[in-house]
Amino acid sequence: MRIHLYHGPNLDQLPRRDPAHYPRLAPDELAAQLASIAADLGLQLTVASTNNEATLLTWLQNADPNQVDGLVCNPGGWAHSSYVLADAYALCQLPVVEVHLSDPSARGRPMLTATAADALYAGNGLDSYRDALAWHTRHPVI
Repeated sequence: MRIHLYHGPNLDQLPRRDPAHYPRLAPDELAAQLASIAADLGLQLTVASTNNEATLLTWLQNADPNQVDGLVCNPGGWAHSSYVLADAYALCQLPVVEVHLSDPSARGRPMLTATAADALYAGNGLDSYRDALAWHTRHPVI
């Protein structure tokens, strides 16, 4: 099963973010840990990161069911404000699972984009990613 994982803004800045909410992982360390998690689950994983909302939107719109079986998306701060990304989730021809290392709702932040996702995993660090990836193994596209 082929999964694309898209990271939004500031995921490239984890080492500089509040350690009470985020692990101190450099982008290459995060990618390596995610690759290991995916391999353990028998998934082929492609990871892409952007700090540009239009780029993330384009990736979601262009996700081809002939090339990928599912999506995992961490939209970062756009989760709280982007109707555009929520619409892209809804229009996507693939299942979309939203993931967050921290739990934004626990800090009083709305989870707008998650309302259009097929599932949401948040607040458990890398285990949130493991759960999001594992969701796809339980809900394969046929």
